[in-house]
Amino acid sequence: MFSRPALAFFALAVAELFVLTQAASAFGFGIAMLALMALSASGVLLLKRGGLGFLRSSVSRVVGDKNEAAEVLADRAMVVLAAVLLIVPGFVTALAGILLFVPPIRAAARPMVLHRIQPWIQPNLQFGRAMRFGRDVVDVDVVDVQDINDQSSQPPRSELN
Repeated sequence: MFSRPALAFFALAVAELFVLTQAASAFGFGIAMLALMALSASGVLLLKRGGLGFLRSSVSRVVGDKNEAAEVLADRAMVVLAAVLLIVPGFVTALAGILLFVPPIRAAARPMVLHRIQPWIQPNLQFGRAMRFGRDVVDVDVVDVQDINDQSSQPPRSELN
């Protein structure tokens, strides 16, 4: 009846609500809300620091083996995902985000991430390398041969004279 993502989202919402009520009863509602706001603010700062130059710095530093390049991009994508998970209000997502900042956990998650985003990485990596290493851009105008043959029926364009 429901799709897997919808069920996962519902389960996450229930888990977040449960953990929030447990934290509020243990520490008080105000402290739990301050902790959530602090986690979200740290996520915003980390995303601003690490996420803005994500693709540019990844492509500029990646040279050599394509598998190594894909691993570097996967690691950087997981760091950006970790920052986004910190921004989402909730202790469960914050815990997942904090865990993704730990390098051994990222290394364990890397094969799954590579399997999911490998079709996206290779074409964009090649595009980024072409743009980064100074390929020339040529601006061209396309002229239809049929337009040249029908020139007698149309008045000449003033910008071409």
